Amino acid sequence: RIKLKSMNYVSLHNLTHYSLLDATTRPKFLAKFAKENDMSAIAITDNCALYGACKFFDACEAANVKAIIGSNMYICDNMTIKDVSNRGSSNLVLLVKNKIGYLNLMQLITKAHLDGFYYKPRIDYALLEQYSEGLICLSGDISSDVARSLLAGNKDRAVEYASRLRNIFADDFYLEVLPDVNNPKQKTVNEGVFALSEDLGVKVVCASNSHYPTASDKDAFDILVCIQNGDFITNPERYK
Repeated sequence: RIKLKSMNYVSLHNLTHYSLLDATTRPKFLAKFAKENDMSAIAITDNCALYGACKFFDACEAANVKAIIGSNMYICDNMTIKDVSNRGSSNLVLLVKNKIGYLNLMQLITKAHLDGFYYKPRIDYALLEQYSEGLICLSGDISSDVARSLLAGNKDRAVEYASRLRNIFADDFYLEVLPDVNNPKQKTVNEGVFALSEDLGVKVVCASNSHYPTASDKDAFDILVCIQNGDFITNPERYK
């Protein structure tokens, strides 16, 4: 494993095995990784869940690393519509700034499960605005509204989504880019995000969207994804 040196990088988008069937990383590994790589802080951002937050916080405290609590949220235009016409959702990342933010994140996650659940626990932009205080927002990965709009070649729509989030979070909204090695779609998104940043004056953060801790865990993660999608490891066309 390559050790990061003399960097101020903080990993802000990391899933753990508490994102069921979507990650293999244990919360304590995040703290260990941050300590070994001289990171002053690291985030946990499980899918619409805070199940691992306490273990993560304790591990970070023991390692003298700042724990950033957050979540990868599923968002749609109207969480009250629960039929096939509104089954889809996008995502974005929310990070806690303070106690108010932590309480608001708990509200959002709870309402996503109790009020917005349709195949996935979902929030919408109206609810997000209601409980935005004390939270930092990242635009999300390649499944976000901003990224999907850029991939569709619809820059105006990407501007619309980014502007909407900026209006909600002000200076606490950041556009997210991810590594694009061997991923032409992500490269397209990254180029579009940097252009949006210049046009809108919104800062960019580089994240990782980590689902497993080391390269040796890739096969285990692949199996989890197959179980999640009802697919077979022998299928060359399976989602990876």
